[in-house]
Amino acid sequence: MIKVTIASPSVNVIPYTSKKDGSSQSLRVQVAYAHVVDADGHPGLYPEKFEFILGRDQVPFQPGDYTYHPSACYVRNGRIQFSDSRLVPARVKAAA
Repeated sequence: MIKVTIASPSVNVIPYTSKKDGSSQSLRVQVAYAHVVDADGHPGLYPEKFEFILGRDQVPFQPGDYTYHPSACYVRNGRIQFSDSRLVPARVKAAA
C-alpha cells in the first residue's frame, strides 16, 4: 500500500493555450507527498513530493493521509500508472 499525505488543500492553477483550437485553458495541480521505500524495501527517510492534476470539477483533497483506491492502478503501453484523482482516506488503526 502506498501512503500519500496531503499537507495543504491549496491548488496551483497553470494556464496554457490549447494547441488544438488556441483557446485559453488551465490545469489545477495539487501537491502531495508519497511515503515510498528504496530498492531494498527500507522506508525512505523523507516522503517524496509530487504534484497531480485534479479533474475539471474535482474538489481539492483536504489535509490528511490517503492511499490509492484499487481502481487507480492501470497499465498503459506496458507501464503501470496511477490515477491520482482516486485517493481514498487512509484507515486509522484502532488503539488496542
